[in-house]
Amino acid sequence: MFSVIEPEFDELEGQTLVVLGAGDIGRGVLTVGEAFGMHCIGLTSRSSTADLEAALRQADVLSLHAPLTPQTQHLINAQRLSWMKPTARLVNMARGALVQLEDLCAALRSGQLAGAALDVLPVEPPGSELQALLDTPNLLISPHMGWSSRQARSRLVQTMAGHLQAYVSAEAASA
Repeated sequence: MFSVIEPEFDELEGQTLVVLGAGDIGRGVLTVGEAFGMHCIGLTSRSSTADLEAALRQADVLSLHAPLTPQTQHLINAQRLSWMKPTARLVNMARGALVQLEDLCAALRSGQLAGAALDVLPVEPPGSELQALLDTPNLLISPHMGWSSRQARSRLVQTMAGHLQAYVSAEAASA
């Protein structure tokens, strides 16, 4: 070897990607996974517990893209993390409260799960609880900023303006 490669990593090809969330983003992630040669399984937040368990037992990567509802809050908890392989990784790009954070940290500390990447946290911006997260091995945290490009902010303003115009028009029509 002419260079140090640490930590070691695996290729995505041949691994199983489970995507929880069937919206545009979730479907897009499945498409990207397929392009990398991954075996892809898509679930919705309304999938049965049996389907969720079967998928999590196969997952090398679990990517969350579901909405936060009373039914999905802490959907990924100690029990469901125990269904995953110790070599699996979790990625949450949706809503922080989909994951029971204390259970995730415990799974990472014990080696029950290989790693996790969080683009969202249950409380944003994080407060004093951030220190416990920083001390958790194999946990990457990034700022939730996919919305912050100039183009995305422009679309957001245009969409809001369209919604306001539609509301004002509907109000005027009903008056």
